[in-house]
Amino acid sequence: MRKLIILSILTTLFLFIACNPQGIKENRLNAYDMELKLDPAFSTLSGRQTVTYYNNTGMTLENIKFNLYMNNEKFGGIKILNVYGANVERSEITGEGKNILDVRLIKPLGKNKRTAISIDYIVTLTENKLRTGYYDGRYNLANFFPIVCFYSDGFIEGVYYPWGDPFVNEAANFNVKITLPSEYELAHAGQLKNKRAADKNIVYTIEHRKARDFALCAILDGKTVKSSVGGTEVISVAKNPTQAEAALNIAVSAIKTFSEYFTPYPYRTFTVVCTAYSAAGMEYPGLIFIDERLKDRDLEAVIIHETAHQWWYGLVGSDSVNHAWMDEGLAELSVMLYYILNDRRSDADRYRFYAEAGLNSFKELSGYLNISIDMNKSLAEFSSEYEYIAVAYHMAFLMFAEIYDEMGGKAFQRAIRGYIRRYGYRMATPDDLKRVLPLQ
Repeated sequence: MRKLIILSILTTLFLFIACNPQGIKENRLNAYDMELKLDPAFSTLSGRQTVTYYNNTGMTLENIKFNLYMNNEKFGGIKILNVYGANVERSEITGEGKNILDVRLIKPLGKNKRTAISIDYIVTLTENKLRTGYYDGRYNLANFFPIVCFYSDGFIEGVYYPWGDPFVNEAANFNVKITLPSEYELAHAGQLKNKRAADKNIVYTIEHRKARDFALCAILDGKTVKSSVGGTEVISVAKNPTQAEAALNIAVSAIKTFSEYFTPYPYRTFTVVCTAYSAAGMEYPGLIFIDERLKDRDLEAVIIHETAHQWWYGLVGSDSVNHAWMDEGLAELSVMLYYILNDRRSDADRYRFYAEAGLNSFKELSGYLNISIDMNKSLAEFSSEYEYIAVAYHMAFLMFAEIYDEMGGKAFQRAIRGYIRRYGYRMATPDDLKRVLPLQ
């Protein structure tokens, strides 16, 4: 009996090690401490944040740069009110679109050293159905705060493109306090630590660890429903309670399926919010935006795709500007896998057929327009959103689907688990992916 117990423990330990990402030292991650206030009357979001930056670049730094994604013609903009800290000499707004905050340090920051930078700002929200803005009582709040530029032989200054997800971020820890009027229901990434009333407002305190970004959504008179699966609290928020229930059921099933096939879901909570969003869906670590107009089969497919991004982008990072096919292709493949793993082969075949039809249609058009078909194009090199979807989604998905067919489900599962274990919470390159999958 004792031998059986020991064998059982060793087997469980082996599976845990084999399926989970290698350890990452949280004390070497950047930390964002934010205090936010949403004011719907003036369509503003005010913020004060302190970023404790850990220098893991291997270089001594004289400055630290932040992306200001709100300073784009699609959005209302962000005004930096003050930048300060014990080691802050001065700061300036740079970049073609005034989209970079460059903070100069008094004393150069050595390797593996920390420094704290505080930033006060106010975000102007405009009426739209995009990542950041408001529409009919829905406030989408994503990519609104100054976030440290990704470092690779220097800080990479982000550029906002009309298609794709132009964000490349390292994992970080977030502690967020947000105040908003009590008639709004808040959907948020991360774990709720405290919620209290303050006059006519509600104050939420949220913690989100080892996440590449942080996002929220506030809905006037919104409804929240909850469930749980495998220790993960799954939350669904929508204006329509029936839609909230439908989205919740899909999300629970997707988390369960992917946690069993890939690795356990990496966060304690997962939230899906049905909101005013014009691009079907958008993923953030622990939170996804879903177009509230979607129904039935379309609603299901988009939620499954965005949920898969919790592994491909959220857990395993990649360069979505220069190699968008990596996370989008794997997310699309994951939709097909979801159908297969839930004994819905006809839905899997249908999903694959639509991708083939979409890619073939673009290939015919590209021949007329003399457009080269290349998965390794950067977002700046795509000629249109049509080309971006055909290549980064359809073409990449079909490539991964062929590899899955050749390897078989079990071998593919072993390979992809190894990929997650090695690059979880890190940044993977195409060459890294080639080490585990026979890419063309």
